Amino acid sequence: MTIARMSQRSAAETRVLLVYPSFDREEQYGDFADLVWKEIPLSLGFLAGYLRERGVAIRIVDEQWGSLDEARIGELVAEFQPDLVGFSTLTPVFYRALELARLFKRASQELTVVLGNVHPTVFPEESLAEEAVDLVVRGEGEVTLWEILKSLTGEMALADVLGVSYRENGHCVHNEERPFQKDLDLFPGCAYDLIQEGLPGRPAPSVILTSRGCPYRCIFCSSRAVSGYTYRANSAERVLSDVQALVDAYGIPHLLFADDNFVVSRSRAVEICRLFIEHGLHRHLQWACQARGDAIDEELAPLLREAGCVQMSFGIETGSQRLLDLIDKKEQVEDNARAVELVHRAGIRTRGAFILGLPTETREESLGTIRFAKSLPLDIAKFALATPYPGTVLLDIARAEGAEIERDWSRLSTMAGLGHVEPCYVPQGRTASELERLQRRAHLAFYLRPAQIWAILRGRNPEIRIGSWREFARYGLVATRMAWKVVSGGLRERLRRRRTVKSAPGD
Repeated sequence: MTIARMSQRSAAETRVLLVYPSFDREEQYGDFADLVWKEIPLSLGFLAGYLRERGVAIRIVDEQWGSLDEARIGELVAEFQPDLVGFSTLTPVFYRALELARLFKRASQELTVVLGNVHPTVFPEESLAEEAVDLVVRGEGEVTLWEILKSLTGEMALADVLGVSYRENGHCVHNEERPFQKDLDLFPGCAYDLIQEGLPGRPAPSVILTSRGCPYRCIFCSSRAVSGYTYRANSAERVLSDVQALVDAYGIPHLLFADDNFVVSRSRAVEICRLFIEHGLHRHLQWACQARGDAIDEELAPLLREAGCVQMSFGIETGSQRLLDLIDKKEQVEDNARAVELVHRAGIRTRGAFILGLPTETREESLGTIRFAKSLPLDIAKFALATPYPGTVLLDIARAEGAEIERDWSRLSTMAGLGHVEPCYVPQGRTASELERLQRRAHLAFYLRPAQIWAILRGRNPEIRIGSWREFARYGLVATRMAWKVVSGGLRERLRRRRTVKSAPGD
C-alpha cells in the first residue's frame, strides 16, 4: 500500500480531524436515555494533545453534540482540509464509524481514514473490509498515529510503523505490536480545549484519566484490548498538576477520575490525597473515583474523604462467590460488603455496579444479587446484563454456547431490559425475556424504596436529577410502565411453562 501523498510537507504540517461517533441513545436506553451522561472523548483528547505538541493542526468533532450528515461533512472537509480523519471506534458505534468513513471519502478521496480503539484493535480485518477505511491503529494510538503521519509525508515507511494494520495487494498486513509506554508522565495531558472547541453550550470538562492498564483479568472487560494488563500511572505530582490546570481553566467544582481502579497502587492514592490536602484542593473540589473492594481499608477511606472524595464506585458484579470466581474477579463477596460499609461510614457516597445473566447463573443467583445490593449501604446501583464485547473471554464463552454475537454488533447493550434491543447474550437455561424482567425488577427494587425516593427528591443522587414535579411525575410513569412489564411478563412466562408441562408426553 503506497500512501506517501504529501512528500512536499512534513508530518508537523499535516491536518488531522478526530471524530467521536455517536449511537442511538434512545434505542439503547429507552425512557432513561436522557439520564445517561454524554461521555467526554478522553481518548481523542490525548491523541490531540500528543499531535498538537508536535505541531499538527487538530480538530475534534463529537457527534454526541450534533449528528454529522453529508452536507456538514462536506463543509468540514472544505473548511479544515484535513489530511487524515481518525475515528474512535468502540463496538456500539462501529457501524456508524463505517458509515461516516464512507461519507468522508465521498467528500474527498484524498483523505486517509483511520479507525482506532477497542473494536478495530480486536477485529482489524473486519474494519479493513470496508473500502473507505485505509488504516487501523491497534492499541494505544499516540505514537502510532504520529508515525502514520510521517509515513504519509514520506518521512518513514508504513511497514516500519508498529501497531498498524492495512491492506496491501488484496491482503491485510498487521505490523508488529507497539510496546506500551511505561512512563505516562512523558505524554502531554488531554487537550480539553480542543474537545470543547466549537461547543459553547457544552458543560465544562470534569473527567480526568490518570492511569492505564489493569493487572486483573475479569472475563467481561474489553478495555484491556487497548490498554493491556500492565498497570501504568501518572505520578502523584503530575496528577496534582493536571487537576490544578483543569480547575484553573474551567473552575470546575466536581471531578471524576475515570481510572478503572484508582487504588491499584495504594501508595500512589495516598500520595495524591496528601498533595490535594497540602495544596488546598480539597477545600473547593469534590471528586469521585472507582476502586475494587479489596483495595479499601480502615485508614484509606477517611483519608479519601478528607482529600475531597465524595463518591466511590465499586464493581461488585454479583452476590455469589461461585460467580465471582467464575468471572475471575479475584476477590471475595465479603471484600465488597466491607468496602462499601467503610466508605459509607467515612461519609462518601457509594455506587455499586452489578451484572445479571452471567454464564451458568441461575435465577436464584440473580435474585440473590438483587437482595445483596439492597442489603448494602449503597446510594446508587446499576444492574447491567452480561454483554460479550470484543476482546473478552465472555465473548469466547458466548460463542462456545452457540450465540451469534458477530452477526450484528449493534445488538450489544448492557441495558437491553431498559431500552429497545433484545439481550444479545442469554446463558444456557435462561430466556431473553426473563433477563429483561430481572433488569427492570432490580432497578425498581433498589430505587422504589422510601429512602431512595427521598434521596432523589432532595437531589442527593447525582445520577438521577429531578428538576421539577413534572419531571418527577414523568419518571414515576416510567417506573410504573417498568413495573407492569415485570408483572405481565412474569405472568406470561408462567402461562408458557404451564402449557409446556400440559403438552409434554406422558411417561
